[in-house]
Amino acid sequence: MAANLSFDKQTPPLDVEAVRRDFPILATKVHGHPLVYLDSAASSQRALPVLRAVEEYETHSHANVHRGVHALSQAATSAFEGARERVRRFINAASVKEIIFVRGTTEGINLVAQAYARPRFRAGDEILITGLEHHANIVPWQMVCEQTGASLRVAPLNRRGEVPFDEFERRLGPRTRLDAASLSQWIAAVEVEARRSGSGWTPPGLSLADLDLDFPVELDALGTIFTNLLRNAVAAVAGRPDARVIIRADRERDVTGRQWVTLLVGDSAEASLTLESIEARESGRGLAIVRDLVRAWRGHLLVRPEAAPLSKLVGASFPL
Repeated sequence: MAANLSFDKQTPPLDVEAVRRDFPILATKVHGHPLVYLDSAASSQRALPVLRAVEEYETHSHANVHRGVHALSQAATSAFEGARERVRRFINAASVKEIIFVRGTTEGINLVAQAYARPRFRAGDEILITGLEHHANIVPWQMVCEQTGASLRVAPLNRRGEVPFDEFERRLGPRTRLDAASLSQWIAAVEVEARRSGSGWTPPGLSLADLDLDFPVELDALGTIFTNLLRNAVAAVAGRPDARVIIRADRERDVTGRQWVTLLVGDSAEASLTLESIEARESGRGLAIVRDLVRAWRGHLLVRPEAAPLSKLVGASFPL
C-alpha cells in the first residue's frame, strides 16, 4: 500500500463525541455547561479503559512490585512488567530495558538533563530551545548550563508568535550539543516556512499515523529519520517561491522478491543524484543522523530521480 501525502490529502474528520465518551469526567457539568478541559499538559484526564485497569489492579492485585514472593506481589510485578513489554512491542523497541516509566514529561526531561546531558556537556557547548517552550522544558536546561558551563540559546518568536525557521537554523552550529526544542513547536515553525514557499506539507505525526504501513523501526527512531529528511528537504527549497516538498511511502519488492518499506521525502531543489553530492550541497543537514539510524535498523539510504516539478527523492528503506 502506498501513500502520497501533501496539502491536498484530506484526513478523516475527528469524531469528537466518540472521544468524549471515552472520558467519563467530560460528562460533568460546570456552571450548567458540559466540561471543557484545557489543562491536559498539567494533569491529563483518564480514559475509561485506564480507570477500569486501575480499579482492577487496586481491587485484586495491589502489592509491592519486585519486592515480594507472595501471590499479590507476583501478580503486581507480572502486570507491571507486562505493561512494559506491551509498550516495547507498540513502539518496536529492541528490549524492555529501553522502556523507562516516568510520572510525566517534566520528570522525563529532568532525567535526560541530569543523567545524559550533565555528565557529558562542558563549557562552550550549547543547548538550543525556542521562545515557545513550556517552563518544564526551560528550567532543566538552565540548571544543566549552570552545572556544566554550557550555554542556553533561544530561537526567538516573531510578532505572530511563530519561530522563524531561519532564526532556528542560524542558532544551530558546531557547538550545538542538544536541540531541546519541543517537536511540535519545531513542526509549527517549519510548517509556516513551508507554506510560505508553496511547499506541500503534512506534519510528521499525521504523516506517520496515516501511512497505513508497518515500519519495522522503533517510533522515536522513525520520527528522527523522518524529521531530518524533512528538515533537509525544506532547507534545500528555502527561498524558492515555486519550491515543493512531498512525502511518499511505499511497500516494494527487490529483485530477490524480498519486501521493503520505504519512506521518501522529495524536493524540487537541483542537486546531483547521489547522497554524497546532496550532503555536500546542502551541508548534510540531518543526513548523517539518518544514515546512522537507518544502518542501525538494517536499512539503507537511497536517492531517486523524480519527475518535474520535483527533482529528487531522498529516503530510507527497511526490510520487512
